[in-house]
Amino acid sequence: MKIFNLKLLSMLILFFVVNPTLYSDTIEDSLNENIPKVYINCEWCDMDFIKTEIQFVNYVIDRTVADIHVLITTQTTGSGGTEYTITFIGQHNYKGLEDTLKFVSERLATDDTIRRGIVKLLKLGLMRYIAKTPIADKISISYAKEEKSVPTADRWKNWVFSIGVKGYFNGEQLTKYNSINGSFSANRTTENWKIRFYPNYNYTESSFKINDTTTVYSNSKSYGKAKVGFYKHNP
Repeated sequence: MKIFNLKLLSMLILFFVVNPTLYSDTIEDSLNENIPKVYINCEWCDMDFIKTEIQFVNYVIDRTVADIHVLITTQTTGSGGTEYTITFIGQHNYKGLEDTLKFVSERLATDDTIRRGIVKLLKLGLMRYIAKTPIADKISISYAKEEKSVPTADRWKNWVFSIGVKGYFNGEQLTKYNSINGSFSANRTTENWKIRFYPNYNYTESSFKINDTTTVYSNSKSYGKAKVGFYKHNP
């Protein structure tokens, strides 16, 4: 009997040595069970990019089964930029854990800048939930210290030029909507003066099919006059 038990023990040890991934896979499966399920309510967000950048949660398409409901909304700022509000709503085991984070993009911000800004806030907001799970041990936090910049010669004499083009195109079986916006700005800021010059142009068109023989079309154009501003800094 003792010889049989020793043989059985030896076989078990040999099995786990030859198959080391079996034990690690079991641990990984256990961790995955504790990863929060997240539902992101945002029709225009780049979900492929978000899922690539944030891999420490499970994404679901049913709000009711999610542990964390994330709602992303926008509104235009007075300067022409966009304010993004990300609301985190805890559900089930995280009920009562809620938070709201915001960031503002400039008027001519690129799509990549915006999506990276959203991902940054998502990571920050999700940390309070991740901290309550075993996977928190695999999360590292870093701080990018701001380095002092060394002044260099300005070949443009403090002038900053920007050209922007934005478009929105949407089409369905019965309706279509297209919008194009173009803008240009020139800014110069010195110790005593601030100069701004910013014309813009906007064009929109839409159509609605009432029946097989009748379709309603509409379009509009708007021009933003070239505004010039001079501001003197008082010492």
